[in-house]
Amino acid sequence: MNSTALGLIAGALTTGAWLPQIVRTWRLRRAEEISWSYLGVFGVGIGCWLTYGLIRSDLAIILANVVTLVLVALLGALKLRTVKGTLPLLAEEQLPS
Repeated sequence: MNSTALGLIAGALTTGAWLPQIVRTWRLRRAEEISWSYLGVFGVGIGCWLTYGLIRSDLAIILANVVTLVLVALLGALKLRTVKGTLPLLAEEQLPS
């Protein structure tokens, strides 16, 4: 296996790790347990990794960090919507078990 393939696999796994959190946030319609400072610092770090990947022209780093940045932004948007009350809570009987 070459290093680009390994990087793409690693990027897919670490980026995909965000999907359960996004799905959970969407289903429960709440995100108060996710810190704004965490999202901000993590987002800046991902932006730095993306810049590094662009400078090095490293496809694995670029793809993984573009997708991760989009997912972190989506999670931030979901959090903002729950804070503002525009993502209504599910009725008690609709909550996942």
